[in-house]
Amino acid sequence: MDDDDHVPRSWFPEGLDPGDEVTLNKPTRSEWVIDRLVNKHSYQCADRSLDSYACVLFECHNAAGGQEAFMRVYAQVPHTCYEDADRATRTREATEFTPPELKAYKFLKDKCSQNTPLLLAYKQGSQDSRSGAVPRGHLTWIVWEKVPGDRLGDFKSAFVYWDMDREERKRVREAFLRELPKAQHMGYFPEGARPRNLVWNSDTGALYFVGFRDAEGFKAKGTFGIEWLPRFDLARPPRSYLWNKSFNGDISDWKV
Repeated sequence: MDDDDHVPRSWFPEGLDPGDEVTLNKPTRSEWVIDRLVNKHSYQCADRSLDSYACVLFECHNAAGGQEAFMRVYAQVPHTCYEDADRATRTREATEFTPPELKAYKFLKDKCSQNTPLLLAYKQGSQDSRSGAVPRGHLTWIVWEKVPGDRLGDFKSAFVYWDMDREERKRVREAFLRELPKAQHMGYFPEGARPRNLVWNSDTGALYFVGFRDAEGFKAKGTFGIEWLPRFDLARPPRSYLWNKSFNGDISDWKV
C-alpha cells in the first residue's frame, strides 16, 4: 500500500521534519539534514508471524559537505487490529529486522558496484520504550547517494527517454546494453525492473539502476541483451512480440 493517508506520522520517531538533522553511526558518524518528504509505504500486516513495518523516504543532504542523498527510515508497526493495544502488548511484538534494501546496498557496496547508488550511511536501533509505535521495536535509517541524472520514466512508460532525439536514445540503449549484464551478474537488481529504475546522465553517458526497496539477491540466468529493451520501454516491438520468448535477434520492426 502506497497511500500517505494510511501511514500515520505517529509510527515514526520525532525529528523527521524538513530542517531536522539526523545522526547516523555506520560506517562512521555522520549528520544528515532532511530536505523534503518524498513518499511513505506501509507493510503493515495481520499475520503475526510476519514483520509488520512501514517506511518513509526523504531527500536530504550531508550537514558537513552538502552531498545530496536519499534517506529511508523503517519502523516496526503494530500488526493490523493491534494499533490500539496497550503498551505491554505492543512491546511483546518487538523484533529485530534488517530491511532488504539495507542488505542490497551493503552487498552492492562490498562488491564495488559502479552502476548503482552508493550506500553512504545507516543506523539500526530500536524505538523508544514508552512512546514508540512498537516499544523497543526495530528502527533503521539508510542513506544512499542521489546519482546524477534524470529518471527515464515511471512504472509503465520511459516518457523521458521517448522525448529525447534519436541519437540520444541510441546512447541510452548502448549504455543499457553495456551495464545490464554487469548489474544482473552482480547478484542484486531493482525490484520490478521498470523505466523508473533507470537514471541517465547525459553529460557523462552513465546509466544507473536505482530502486532497491524490495530487492532480493539472486543468481543470474540466461542472456541480458536487446530482448530486455522492451521491459524498460527502451524499445517498442510489435504487439505480437512475446518478451524473451523465441527471440531471434531481429529488431528491424521495433520502434527505437
